[in-house]
This record gives sequence, C-alpha cells and structure tokens, in this order.
Amino acid sequence: MVDTANNETINEVKLTIEGFNVANGSSFILESTPYNTSQFPKDASGVQQINIDTVRGFQMASGVDKNAVKIYRSPIDDTGTKKAYRCNYAFRFRWEDWISNSNVNSALFDSNELNDNLNNDWSTKDDFTNWKLRYNVNLVVDRNGTIINTKNSYDFAVRDYDESSIWDGAITTYNEAKTTSLYLGLNADNIRQNAILPTANTLIEADFDLENLLEDVGDVAKYYGVIRLEEYRNGGLFQIKMLSSILTNVTTGNILIPLTGETGTKITKVSTTKIRLECLIDFNDLNFNQSQYKISARLGCHELNLGKYNVQYSLKYN
Repeated sequence: MVDTANNETINEVKLTIEGFNVANGSSFILESTPYNTSQFPKDASGVQQINIDTVRGFQMASGVDKNAVKIYRSPIDDTGTKKAYRCNYAFRFRWEDWISNSNVNSALFDSNELNDNLNNDWSTKDDFTNWKLRYNVNLVVDRNGTIINTKNSYDFAVRDYDESSIWDGAITTYNEAKTTSLYLGLNADNIRQNAILPTANTLIEADFDLENLLEDVGDVAKYYGVIRLEEYRNGGLFQIKMLSSILTNVTTGNILIPLTGETGTKITKVSTTKIRLECLIDFNDLNFNQSQYKISARLGCHELNLGKYNVQYSLKYN
C-alpha cells in the first residue's frame, strides 16, 4: 500500500526468494527480480497507476499463465488514503545441487551434500537448523522526497519430488531407432551420464520401477509423465523445456518433441512393476557451443489431489 496523505510513490518493487533463520534473523538471497515502477504516473487523485504485466521466460503451453509477473492497482483493498496494489510472481523451485551458490549462508554447510550444501537446491535450505524459505515483496517508496524501504514476507515450504521410497528409476538415451545406447556410465557423484547426438535426434527413455516387486503399478491411464530438458549457459540455468503426457505442450521451438504418432510424452506400462516415459530431443535446436544439458523426468498420478493451478491443470490433475 501507499498513503496518498503522505504523497507516496513506489519507485521499485523487488521480488525475492530468501533463506531466513527464524532463531537469529540471518538471511541470504536465492533469487531477486527488481521492477522499476517510478515511471508510472499518478491520477488526478494522486494515486500511482502501476500496471506491470510481463512473463519470466519459462516455456509454457498456450493459456498457461504460470510464468506471469503482474503488479497492478487493487482498489477493492483500499483503506481510506492508503491505496493497495497486488502482485503475482511466478518462480520455479530450484534443485541444482551441482551448482555452487555463493549467496548461501555458511551455516548451511553440509559435507554430505553436493557443493557442501552451499548450492542452488532450495529443498535443502528449508527447515535446516531453523532456516526457512521466504517470498518477499520489497518496496522502495518516495515519501515526500524521503526514500523509505519496506518489506513484506511470506514463508513457504519446498517438497523435493525427486526423492521417493516407492520408485527406483533410470534415464537412458539412444539413437532414434533405439539400436544404440548412449549411456556413458556413472560419474564421481554416482549420477548417470548420457550422451546427446549432435546431428540426429536422440531418444530419451525414463523408467520408473516399483521397489516392491510384489506390487502392480495398475492402470497406466491413471498416471501422467513429464520429461524435462534443462539448458545451462555460463554455469547458470538458461531455460527449461518440458514435454507432458497429458497437458497441451509447447511445440514451436521446443527441443523436446513427441515420438512419431504421439502428441506428447509417451507413457507405457512395460511390466507389472515398470512404467516408461519416452520422447525425442530435436538436434536442430541444440547449441553445444554455448550450452550444457540435463535430462530429468517425473511420474505422478492424476487420480490424487495434487493441488489446483489453473483451469488447464485442474482438469487434468484432479
């Protein structure tokens, strides 16, 4: 809010994800995105008409607004001379534990984690010896020529879906005809390594195996699958491309493409204990001169209540 009685103007809105220690007040910034609002004028009543409507660059299907950033007036929330604004901020939970993050507080050092836990895996920063994650709205306000900094904070929790006590799994790449495996073995961190072909399409195969071999995965129609390709440039995450088995997929410029005859990620019940996801990497969109790539996959059940997102998601996931 701003108070027109004090002739207030918002010069900047900075949206951050912060690690915060509830015991001693220490903090560090994991993500920060500033928006300059000083150029937005005031109306005849002295109310600044902020209207930011942009996106963060995540590759989403048409109609999915989960990459949106919006900062706008909200008259319904006004109280007297105090005028309200609302903010929508899209972000993705980060789990790149292989990427060092110099901002992480040294109190979170853990030699059992990659980069000694001083990394970009948000799930390891949540509830670590009094540490929590917070979403902050920071304002730089001009109050009659005096600059005032304000901060509103909201705690949130991260749950790491990569860890499961039900499924084991493995990702392997092949040539498109699946006559040659491109699996390279395990690296020093015991992580599977696969090659990607530079001049031909690469087949991704992601297997999910039940740990309890006496169980049955059941009806594969009750499951959904997502294959992701993360692109890194200069050590940082440049973009994420995804292909789903049930959602409308981005097709233009997407490095991930369906197998022939499919409209998205192919999902198959291979045996009573195995479900497989498959798609292709389009070599035409690869850039090995500047980028490195990481493949990941996710399996879920859309018969469960996994949360509401927008209309497109809720119809598919519930």
